[in-house]
Amino acid sequence: MSPVRFLSLSVFVVVLLTLAACAGEVQPTQTAVSQPTTTSSPTTTQTPTPIPTDTPTPAATATPTSTPLPTHTSTPTATYTPTPTALPEIVLGDPVIVASGGFSFQPAKGYESEVSNTADFGLVSMSDEADVILLNIVGVPDAEAYLAGKSDIELLDELVADFVGNAGGVYELGGSYAMQVGMDEGTAADVNGELFDKPFVGQALFINPIDNQAFFAIAVSRDSEVWLIQGMPAFAAMMESVQFLPNAAADSGDDNSGAISPCVISTDATYGYTEANAIQVGGGAFEGPSRERAYLDNLLGSNGESILYERAGSLPYNDIILDIYVLTVGDTTVTLYVDEYNWSEPQAPVGFTCVAAFPLSSP
Repeated sequence: MSPVRFLSLSVFVVVLLTLAACAGEVQPTQTAVSQPTTTSSPTTTQTPTPIPTDTPTPAATATPTSTPLPTHTSTPTATYTPTPTALPEIVLGDPVIVASGGFSFQPAKGYESEVSNTADFGLVSMSDEADVILLNIVGVPDAEAYLAGKSDIELLDELVADFVGNAGGVYELGGSYAMQVGMDEGTAADVNGELFDKPFVGQALFINPIDNQAFFAIAVSRDSEVWLIQGMPAFAAMMESVQFLPNAAADSGDDNSGAISPCVISTDATYGYTEANAIQVGGGAFEGPSRERAYLDNLLGSNGESILYERAGSLPYNDIILDIYVLTVGDTTVTLYVDEYNWSEPQAPVGFTCVAAFPLSSP
């Protein structure tokens, strides 16, 4: 106990005892004798020492919630999209008539071609300028013995085997699919293997367009990228340009229709089928259209079939305008070019006969 608090407590006890004694005893009354007044010393009053008040502990202030930082959104990484390689434009040349094969086609620019007409078939051998792409086309007008009892895919497989096998190569034929050949659809398949001790890729196609006619084409390349970018589009374009002649026998002399026909049948396989050797009926812009119709109305198929024809437009050639006609004989469609600005004695194109002599004379 501190000295100050001990002293205060002692004084407090003495005061209590004095008060108790004074309250419990009666004294007799006496005559007061005057005594000198004694001034008592003032009692020292002890000022209690203030007890310090406990300072209340301040209530804990809630820690402010930190403002959440924005979530970092990662910038998407740019995805590289390769620029597609532009395919080259395929430009086709003038039609080439393969009379012994019973067909015509337009070769793609940049390809060299060699045509072989034999008694039984027509063959076209082609290659591009770099000799990276090779192409063969074969037409057989009378393939009855070969076609008998075989499906198109079987025939396609046999023809590919002959082509590759004769060169000492091996091959694998993919699944078959339809491919456009002129106005018809043939059976095609992708082919790959080894030829001349080098790998190759390509495409092969077969069609039996009419009667006993057979048509086969194959294109291969030792460079797969060149094939996809150049070879395949060119092959497809050339196949779409194919036209099958109604009967190629008239040109080779195997058919006697020319001898008994009431009109002259051309022995030139390009007559009427090419722009450079168009059928010249004369008459000019005013009389020419009626003369064209008179000429076409007189045509028949090689076996005397009726024909249907339709004007398909016109095109400039040198300093004149040629008219284009699409003729249909049975299931076969061909295109003929007619010149109404020049005149020459009209004839029937290869594969056609006529009703009578052409009712046209020099205008």
